Amino acid sequence: FTMKAQWRATLSVAVLASTSHYFADAVLRCGAPRSTSLPLMFDPVANTDMYQVQLVRSLAESTKPYLIQTIPGDALSTVVWDLHPATAYNIQLVTHNHSSPTTVQGWRVPDVAITCTTAALRRDAPHAVVRAVSHHEVGQLTLTWMKPHDLAVVHMLRTRGTPPPADVSVAYTVLYRKCADQLCADVHHPSPLHPTWRSVQVLRANAPSQTSSLDTSPHRPMGHATLGHLSPGTYEVVVEVHSGATVGRSDPEMLRVHSNTTVPTTMYRVSEYTYNVDFLTNHNSADLVGQVAFLSSTNDNLFFQLNKSPVAAYCVERTPIPSGNNEGFAEYVSCNGPEANPRNDPGDPICICNVFPDRMIALQTAAEMNQACGPVQWASDGSHSSPPCNCTGADGVVSKWSTPNTSDYFVSAMPAWLPYFYFQTPAATYPATLRFGSNFATPKSGECPEGTPIGHSGCTWQRVPSAPVIWGSDLLARGWNRTAVSHWPLREHGPNTTQQILTNVPIFKAVLAELTALLTPRCCGC
Repeated sequence: FTMKAQWRATLSVAVLASTSHYFADAVLRCGAPRSTSLPLMFDPVANTDMYQVQLVRSLAESTKPYLIQTIPGDALSTVVWDLHPATAYNIQLVTHNHSSPTTVQGWRVPDVAITCTTAALRRDAPHAVVRAVSHHEVGQLTLTWMKPHDLAVVHMLRTRGTPPPADVSVAYTVLYRKCADQLCADVHHPSPLHPTWRSVQVLRANAPSQTSSLDTSPHRPMGHATLGHLSPGTYEVVVEVHSGATVGRSDPEMLRVHSNTTVPTTMYRVSEYTYNVDFLTNHNSADLVGQVAFLSSTNDNLFFQLNKSPVAAYCVERTPIPSGNNEGFAEYVSCNGPEANPRNDPGDPICICNVFPDRMIALQTAAEMNQACGPVQWASDGSHSSPPCNCTGADGVVSKWSTPNTSDYFVSAMPAWLPYFYFQTPAATYPATLRFGSNFATPKSGECPEGTPIGHSGCTWQRVPSAPVIWGSDLLARGWNRTAVSHWPLREHGPNTTQQILTNVPIFKAVLAELTALLTPRCCGC
């Protein structure tokens, strides 16, 4: 992140320009409810290149979604996953003006939210179909699911009350299909009875003819299966239980299989110069602790206002740079910062050579800093300059506007350290420091268009369409330490915010955890 020291007036101006103030004129409709997902359909809207559904807690909080999900402009349906059974959700549709150069801004005011309710769990079918491991998988899906509450009900509900025979045989079958998009969002796709679905019988066993009427124990037996030899992509999975001639079928679940050539990475980003979620195009972001360090150590109210700003948690699938250095990240670049004036536009931001403050956050050595930025200029009051730093571009030009060739197309990163931005003058070494997260940059030139896979036309990274969102106001309500911090003008040392950061990390995690009351957590890449 660039430590923005200017642009005090820019925030309010950019916010006013960030949203077109007219309604989308679209009709959002609930599809047939499932226990953990909701299909949604909507009408096309003229001059729109992308749609977005937002989940909000109430109509009174329509400007504060806790989940956003983007949809390509040529699609008129989607499925929101990871929901809780028998729960009412307020959902609104937002459309993006096709004339806006990026998705950073140009989102129209949402329509009035509708309420869709997920179905209750069925007693006669498997449920809670999930990945059995807490990380992404390559080439396979390791599944687990809860068995029906009452296996006898599977038979009796379909035979109008006739008890199952004592020797009834119980079998489980997994049906699955590979989806054409990241979210299995085609609500009109044929049912699991269609031949496009594949099936694997995974378990057969004799079962007693009677079970308890409703077994709610957390230790109720679970089913397991592994689907192997799967190509990368997103799969829709259904589990069937067979008891005699009857069948109980679970609701579908969406799961991803990763490629061994891509890496899933979670990136947190606070929106800049807008109170709407502003996505990742030509933006900087961070991992969890890096984001907390940034929010705790910058000057609030300069380019975001914590009490009004959202922080989105994106899952990004990325291709590592060919050289394999730096965990597959390219050389970091600084995006959407004041050092890019007058060329930068918050609605269509640019990235430039890694700037002086960002290099100090990464604790680059004096040798590295002098080569890229030259010496600092000291003032009589003990402060010093923030000299421009230069990179060599693909065309061989050396300037602050140039960025390394790989950084134009691949996700880049740099480390962050504690104390955060405390050392403000280049040195050979920096004593008593602790590695504390990473910052990222996601270049527009390498971003995959919405709905297209990595590798399409050479793109190297894509944002998973669905992202949970927390709000600065919720952090403050939890006791976030908002002590004013000023890093400017630069001196030999800035303020030490370590204790403030360490206080805020568990608060950030707690606010994230509160979303589990409405959403089932999903690991990045799962």
